[in-house]
Formats: sequence, C-alpha cells, structure tokens
Amino acid sequence: MKGRLFTWAILTVALAAVAVGTYLLGTLNPAIHVSTGTAYSNGGDQSVGGYVLPAEASVMADGTAYGLEGAVSFWEDPSGGWHDGGWPSCLASLGDHQIRFGWVSVSAPDGLQWREVVWVACP
Repeated sequence: MKGRLFTWAILTVALAAVAVGTYLLGTLNPAIHVSTGTAYSNGGDQSVGGYVLPAEASVMADGTAYGLEGAVSFWEDPSGGWHDGGWPSCLASLGDHQIRFGWVSVSAPDGLQWREVVWVACP
C-alpha cells in the first residue's frame, strides 16, 4: 500500500512540474498570429541565365504585406501533412494562391520591427 501511495505522490509532483513548465514556456514564447490572404508566387526556384533565383511570394493580409523567400520553416499540404522547411506545394506554380499563415512580431535591438512568417497552410 505504501508503494502505491508513493507512486501516486511522485506522479502528482511530476504532473504539477509539467504543468508549471508548460505555463512558463507559454509565457516566454511570442504569440503567433494567424492570417489569411492571397499570395502571389514566382512558382519556386527558377534557373535564369545560369543563376538560380530563389522561390519568392508576397501576401497581403489585413493591409500588411508579407514576404516569403527561399523556404518557410513549416508548411501544411492540402491533405493536412506538415513539412519541416522547404517551399509550400500550393506556392509551387506562378500566380495567385489563397493561403493561411502564422506570423510573429520581431523587434531588433535598434528598434527595427517586422512580422516574420513562421508557417504556411495550403488549402
């Protein structure tokens, strides 16, 4: 009986520690904002005159322009699978594409501020 009580006490303390740690990590991380907009993509990496131009896209959402170049940190394909890095499949063709994306506010020590896109979801 004492062994079972000891196990429950350790489990309770461990769960409390996880809850406190999760709360602290959540308060330290920046808030990720979610927006939807129409992105114009160059279709991905392109070879022009012996040079490779990186994949680029720009998206307007709520009156703000966001730029994507080369790759995104994480992206979700239309079937719901997540990918670690690379260029989103929905931006792989030239033209306008509807996307949902997450961004965070970033501030440099000199006061410069911008919004960084951290993930893209393809519908």
